[in-house]
Amino acid sequence: MKHDTFLDATQIIHLSKKVRETAINLGGYWRPLSAVARVLEELGEIGELLVDDSADQSHLAAELADMFIITTCIADQYCANVVDLLKNMPPADGERGAGDYASLRVMFCCLAQRTGRLGRLINYLEGDKTPKPNEPVSNVTTEVACIQHILFRMTAATGENLVKVVNAILDMNARRDRARFKSNWDPSTALSRDRFGAVIGKTLCPFAQHAKIWGAPDIDDKKDFAYNASQIAQVLCRFCRVAPTEGLDGFVIRIHVPEQIRDLASFSSAFFHIVAELGRASKEAGWDNPMEENLSSPEWRFRFCGISFFITTFAPFYRGDHPRFSWRRDSAFVLLQPEFSFDHHGIHSNNPKRTSIKETIRQGFSRNSVGYSTDLVEQPLEALKYIKPLQLGDSPIEWWEISTMKGNTTKTT
Repeated sequence: MKHDTFLDATQIIHLSKKVRETAINLGGYWRPLSAVARVLEELGEIGELLVDDSADQSHLAAELADMFIITTCIADQYCANVVDLLKNMPPADGERGAGDYASLRVMFCCLAQRTGRLGRLINYLEGDKTPKPNEPVSNVTTEVACIQHILFRMTAATGENLVKVVNAILDMNARRDRARFKSNWDPSTALSRDRFGAVIGKTLCPFAQHAKIWGAPDIDDKKDFAYNASQIAQVLCRFCRVAPTEGLDGFVIRIHVPEQIRDLASFSSAFFHIVAELGRASKEAGWDNPMEENLSSPEWRFRFCGISFFITTFAPFYRGDHPRFSWRRDSAFVLLQPEFSFDHHGIHSNNPKRTSIKETIRQGFSRNSVGYSTDLVEQPLEALKYIKPLQLGDSPIEWWEISTMKGNTTKTT
């Protein structure tokens, strides 16, 4: 039996979106370690049905569907594109197609094996476990795809269609569990990430549409920068652990306090205080503080927890055709991109096409935007690239020299 007879990419994409929408409406995603505990719970319930010959096997498809729903949630939390891998996946470990399985119990052993790998990985990313020296580390996309591949095969072996069963359970959960769970915050569903969608939808960057972005907690306008940065830093620390393994492309901070985004000076001041506090948080975590260094040096980079970032900012006071316009009058954004993310998209020094890729991107911006300066992009000081001037030809913005700017305040309000 060919696995593509019951793996339809379009159906899985729609199903994954429905899982996300249902989960958000019911309170959001669980913390990843809690979600893994739920996966183990479902695995145990599947095992109970298979180990007892007298058990009612009619419930098996529903338990397999529950496991599909939870692993889909986990995948979405890490921006994992499971569908592309799943639709082209050959039979998983020990598989030759559903009809060749000796029994559902053999498939269950494969499922348990893969679930253990997912648990180990999430413990690496979120828990106390550290990989052994030279131990290869997988990623969430691979492990969830392998688990769901087996779930589809097991469900097909029972004579059921997993997509139909999952849809039915989601509809039931939407009615039954409306007030069951408390609301949970997650960077994959953060308001900052959602609002940043306005920029993603309008930017000329060819990689933006498929970028894997986490969002920061929204700034509390009743608290000072130190408090807000401490909340952001906790999630950014987690991002730094996860991003290299999962290929995350960016971490976005939303600034929505009107007094901080009314003009270039107020935004530069707010930006300075945020990155300054993040620098202090990095130092408290045992790393260096880049804000204590010479920002006017060509070698300077913003670093957090040992990872170098390129920073791009977007704000509402720019013209609508400016490449840094935020496309929301109530929001400015600070996007931290780990430098290794450029490697994922071919913009690295070892790629012979690097220059042509960058030139194509720059030409697109130059043709369709005002205020895009190739000279500013190519000049050697990294810090001058973070906040762009209002007009082409204006002087670069030395945002760290806030003593010469208006709105120099350490308070959020």
